Amino acid sequence: MYNVKAPQRRMRGRPYMRQPHENSFHHAVPMPIPAFVDTTNVIDPTWDESTIRPPKTSPQRNTTPEFDEATIKARPERSPLVSKLSAQLDDATVRPVSSNPRGNVGLFREVLDKVAREARTEEKRLEAERKRAADVRRQREAEEARQRRQAELAAHAAAHALCQYDVAWKALGAGRVHAASLSLAQFPWPVLHAVRSADDISADAVYDFLFNVSAPVSTHPKERLKQEILRWHPDKFNTKVVQFALPADRARILDIAGRVARVLNELKARMDRPAL
Repeated sequence: MYNVKAPQRRMRGRPYMRQPHENSFHHAVPMPIPAFVDTTNVIDPTWDESTIRPPKTSPQRNTTPEFDEATIKARPERSPLVSKLSAQLDDATVRPVSSNPRGNVGLFREVLDKVAREARTEEKRLEAERKRAADVRRQREAEEARQRRQAELAAHAAAHALCQYDVAWKALGAGRVHAASLSLAQFPWPVLHAVRSADDISADAVYDFLFNVSAPVSTHPKERLKQEILRWHPDKFNTKVVQFALPADRARILDIAGRVARVLNELKARMDRPAL
């Protein structure tokens, strides 16, 4: 056991020599240092001034503004909004004060916020315009489709009316209609609309009815017009056709038939006229 009363063994070496320990430099030669000298800041004699690091001190705050007006103006322009705001920057009322050396950063952020707000507003406006354009395009397409459908129905109705007109006149020519049985409204007139007087017969209306583009063309237009002139000739109409009309409507039917005959002759003269 360890005897606490035994005299302690004295360390070999000179009394004023300190032995190397874990906090000292093992590669350096021990130096005679007085016992009262603090060795915590002793520097290795092998170091020079270039290897000694400067003491770590807290960095001083840089009071130079990161952005100034020249820096903001020198930034590349990316859109017309930036150009507009750069021009407005000269008249900006916000200026850095002496108590806030980083006031230019706030000014720059304010400019960026304004650019972002105007960009969002512009984007919303463009989106609204795109929606309106899409709505107008859809409405226009729907209107065009409706007009095409109406034109198709009108062409089909005109072709059907022309076929019924030919069938009715074939029945009149064959005598398959009872005498004094047709009223003014039931009589086959060469127009699409209802006929009540001679004023309802016009050259354009007769031409559109007889030469409808959707109707099947069996004969040449001049031959068709010649057949109609013979059909509505006053002498033939007054002797063979007027007997099928009601006695109450015969006077008006004769008047309208005379108007149809004159319009057909006018169309024949227009076709025979040489083109300029």
